[in-house]
Amino acid sequence: MGFWSAIVGGRRGWRAARYERRVSQIEALGPALRLRSDEELSAASLTLRQRARSGEPLDALLVEAFALGREASARVLGMRPFDVQLQGG
Repeated sequence: MGFWSAIVGGRRGWRAARYERRVSQIEALGPALRLRSDEELSAASLTLRQRARSGEPLDALLVEAFALGREASARVLGMRPFDVQLQGG
């Protein structure tokens, strides 16, 4: 095992760190989304769809889309996806 692989866990460790950063970004949006009404969340979802259809890269929408999905799941199902489920998505 090389020096950098030992420090960051190799390619797997680097990918895991990237996914963990995204989960942190998703969690950071949570408090603001909890304050929004159901209608506001629905409108935000429609806006995301329009942005995707207009050609905006999906990677640019990913964090916001997952944050909206997580909040919707918490409200409708009473269940909040775990961090590892967000990483898998």
